[in-house]
Amino acid sequence: MQTCLTLRALFGVTLSQTTGFAESLLRVAGLAWSVPDFSTPSRRQKTLTVDIAYRGSNRPLRLLIDGTGIREADGAPERGGLKRRIWRKLHIGTDEGSLEIRTTDITDDDVGDSLILPAFLIQNFEDEEITNVAAVGAYNAGNVMKQS
Repeated sequence: MQTCLTLRALFGVTLSQTTGFAESLLRVAGLAWSVPDFSTPSRRQKTLTVDIAYRGSNRPLRLLIDGTGIREADGAPERGGLKRRIWRKLHIGTDEGSLEIRTTDITDDDVGDSLILPAFLIQNFEDEEITNVAAVGAYNAGNVMKQS
């Protein structure tokens, strides 16, 4: 139960999507464990607390950022009967010290990495001191980050 409710909190999806995702994870892992239908976690969420702990750090943040493409689904049929693949880009910011994922964002595949970086940093870390940002070169395509 706790795992399903934690996955739901992390990804912000419905309980039926969460239980389907959990079933897929178990199948990939080769485990024959059962996953309850979505109504069981729905009832249990009233009494279970989902606590996503952040270990934190007592030093300024050194942020590692990267992104990856994710195939979302097949789009509507185009001319000729072919389906268009729909891609999204997942951006992840990790604390170098604790190795915890501190922030994520998902954009359309046509949004350049360098365009999202300033808002990505301001939106998620406005009250926190960041001493270093390390990212692949695409995030600096517009000279967004200062060279160190």
